[in-house]
Amino acid sequence: MATTCMVTPGKNKDTRVTESRKLLWELGKVIDIKSISPKVKLFTIETKKPHRIEPGQHFDIKLTSDSGYVAQRSYSVISYSNYTNQFEFGISKITDGEVSKYLHEKLSISQNLLIRGPIGKYFNLNKTTESVILIAGGIGITPFIFYLRQKNYKNKISLIYSAKNQEEFLFKKELENKNKLYKNFSLIVTLTKENKETWKGLDSRINSKILKKTIKNHLGIKTTYFVCGGSNFVENISSKLIRVGIEYQDIKIERFGP
Repeated sequence: MATTCMVTPGKNKDTRVTESRKLLWELGKVIDIKSISPKVKLFTIETKKPHRIEPGQHFDIKLTSDSGYVAQRSYSVISYSNYTNQFEFGISKITDGEVSKYLHEKLSISQNLLIRGPIGKYFNLNKTTESVILIAGGIGITPFIFYLRQKNYKNKISLIYSAKNQEEFLFKKELENKNKLYKNFSLIVTLTKENKETWKGLDSRINSKILKKTIKNHLGIKTTYFVCGGSNFVENISSKLIRVGIEYQDIKIERFGP
């Protein structure tokens, strides 16, 4: 058995603060697999009982080999509903990632695997201020997608998203449609390795200039900053936010590891 956990800053989600409620592993059935980029697949897993979930929470997925070897990883959950028995996970294939590699290469529809959750209160995106700035690198966009699907956009939300190229610009149509539909939502995208002939937008890494311009649009409103991505990305962005004057307590971070 496991306990529910609060994710704390660390290299990945293996470091947690223990709470009281017990979590049991349960069987989840894979009901859909979609490739959404050359490196990322969207896996939909169905459990027998529904769960109440919040944007920013995650589930553990466990694999066990015939020899008894066990490996597990945590993945942010995506959904259209806060109460459901179907959960989506956007998972990037990592060269030396034993779990992600198996999921991408071996997992098939109708297969069962062990899952437990939801886990995490620290990065709960629904417990926030009236104004939010989301900052994502690569696969770090996944918890924000769930959050953006839940919003009525009465309050101001900005998303700064860095990806390598248009193929790795995850959920591109969904995000661009929201940017057109909602006046209180601003999408700022920078593609760091896209051909300049096919991309006329920002092409640098997220820098202080981009941050300051976005922060300026939220002046006078109490704002919470959520940063999600790889360890180096999170460290870099958090440091930049503090250097431009953002208080540490207003920044929440989530690091992804292999």
